[in-house]
Amino acid sequence: MCHLRQFPEELSLSKVKRRLFDTELNSRSRAGGELREFGLMRKSYLENYRRGIYSGLLLSRELKKHLLMMQEQAEERFDSLVEQMARQEGVTEQLKTQEQMLWGG
Repeated sequence: MCHLRQFPEELSLSKVKRRLFDTELNSRSRAGGELREFGLMRKSYLENYRRGIYSGLLLSRELKKHLLMMQEQAEERFDSLVEQMARQEGVTEQLKTQEQMLWGG
């Protein structure tokens, strides 16, 4: 006689993935850092459009490391672009203090 183990019906693949992701985020302080806007956007993109890559990173416990790396690269690129735009437009710290209403938009 075969005894099948009964699993709750609510245990779906998405819930298993969520638990793996939450466990990885909470237990892997070694990777350090906190996910912010760009890291969360990358996670959403992988979840919705690159499910195979997302699942592979999640199961190999490399997801947070990947997200933090992509976040760092995106933030560096963003800062670089803002600096370039400020130079092109002639924005200086002096302008920011003198014309706060204009600067703030």
